[in-house]
Amino acid sequence: MTIQTISNVLINPNEIFVFDTDIISQLYLGEKLGEIPILFPKNKKIVLDVVVQELRKHSNLKIVIDNLIHTWRYIEEVPFPINFEIQKEYAHLTSPLIDRGKGESACMAYCKYNKYTLASSNLKDVGQYCRMHNIKNIAIMDLIEYAYEIGIWDESNCNEFISKLISKGERIPCQSLGEYFAKKKAA
Repeated sequence: MTIQTISNVLINPNEIFVFDTDIISQLYLGEKLGEIPILFPKNKKIVLDVVVQELRKHSNLKIVIDNLIHTWRYIEEVPFPINFEIQKEYAHLTSPLIDRGKGESACMAYCKYNKYTLASSNLKDVGQYCRMHNIKNIAIMDLIEYAYEIGIWDESNCNEFISKLISKGERIPCQSLGEYFAKKKAA
């Protein structure tokens, strides 16, 4: 079994990724959605039906998400489980007290009780929760670094992807891969 690193986190080929709306949207905006099976060829990739509903609200993503699931079969759509503990956690996360979005709340609750990896760039909303509940979280910069580390993208591809995201209004913490590595080294 080969284990690869992603931003100082081990990736096991048996690991299951649960994709939130933002990561799918960012991969689409950066024109890299088709590279999901190249990035994680042996990993199971899941998108919850709650997230699919969020994605379908965006007219430009409706056909894309359907192709992603049904035509290309890059990601499996999974119904949000009717499990008491998961439902209770979801209700807590979406309550006015916590006030998280439906998709990210579903993903966090699902990952908490299944020990899956959450693919979400919404670190403001999911970061602390993931640390508190020992949920592995990968954000878009982790995916970029990983693609670079394993040789799928070179530095130019990474910088082009980052530039596309920034030009389309995405909040990315760095303007380039070099800046990302420099910030990481300084931390």
